[in-house]
Amino acid sequence: MRASVTPSIYPSLYDKIVVHSLQPSCPVNLSDMVRACVVGWKRDGEWPPRPTYVAPVLTATDLAAIRHKKSEAARQQHARKASTATNGSSRRLSFGFLGGNHKEDKEAKDKEAKDNASDEGTGKAFRRSLQKVFSLGHGHAPAGTAPHTPTSPTNTATTGVATKQVAATG
Repeated sequence: MRASVTPSIYPSLYDKIVVHSLQPSCPVNLSDMVRACVVGWKRDGEWPPRPTYVAPVLTATDLAAIRHKKSEAARQQHARKASTATNGSSRRLSFGFLGGNHKEDKEAKDKEAKDNASDEGTGKAFRRSLQKVFSLGHGHAPAGTAPHTPTSPTNTATTGVATKQVAATG
């Protein structure tokens, strides 16, 4: 078999096995197949192999220098973030959903301060402070208690009168 494979049949061997993906009828020696591939590649313009880019080999000192530069850049970036957080240029979160509308509370406090200043000599200031403590007269129930509703059994006597008054006026 070895004697029958000559360099003159290398192009046909390449075409049949590589290009057309046919199976040879008998085993072909590897060295003959390599020579047939080289002949076919030269004919197709794929030989010699084109040089490829080889990455430079880094030494341990080069790797250490790269790591040092990266860590220094990370430290600088962290320092920039920390400085923007302390100088107030970063966005601050609002917790207004926890305590209600603080703008209205501030306006109410300013109004109460004016009222208290005019009521200094009378007992109104004392009464207002008690109302504030017990949440009386401010339109909401004291903390920890449920507001009285018309279905509440404790409020059945007054609901009838209030509903009649509303019905009469409405």
